Amino acid sequence: MRKIILTIIKIIGILIIAVPIIIVIGLAIFGDKTSPLSAKESYQKAVEVIQDQGRDAVLTRIYTGKIPRNIKGSIPRVKGRGNLWDIHFCSEEGEGIHFVNQGKKGIKEWRGILAVGCEYPEINTVNWKIDSEKAVSIAQDKAKELGKEDFIIVMIELRQEEGEKNPFWEIELFPPRILEITTCLRIIINAETGVIIEIEKPTRRYIKV
Repeated sequence: MRKIILTIIKIIGILIIAVPIIIVIGLAIFGDKTSPLSAKESYQKAVEVIQDQGRDAVLTRIYTGKIPRNIKGSIPRVKGRGNLWDIHFCSEEGEGIHFVNQGKKGIKEWRGILAVGCEYPEINTVNWKIDSEKAVSIAQDKAKELGKEDFIIVMIELRQEEGEKNPFWEIELFPPRILEITTCLRIIINAETGVIIEIEKPTRRYIKV
């Protein structure tokens, strides 16, 4: 019995040493290939595809996440990196071009009815300095400052208003529990400077199922 216990202890000791080494080696080999993308990194990959195809288009919208539709179910959480980004462009011919970042699988173009994008103004990408990760961090810090540190970011979107110089991030936050009447938090951030432009507290009504 004592020999069995000693053998088990030795095996555990070997695993404690081996597992971290395996993880480090795996990250060294596969880290760059599987690293999740931010909004800007996803946009840049989509631009490479468009240019390789000899097309010319401008960015009009990029977003991830969604607004919960009902009380039941878990609330999706957006982190700013590693999410599935929807990236919309408008071509010179007025054609909507829609890409989806599929995480480890890279960028895929959606064609047909999903290829929208020309209904939004062009985003000035030169003035797009704040990437999604930083925008999420700014929103989380402000939520904490407002006593809403338990609020969850469910959607973030980069857009630009017609006639404006800079794009902005619109970030939607929900409380951890959705009620029939739920007060949320919406934070608008200048995507060039990182300055918070506006804070809204929209009320959403849900039907109890």
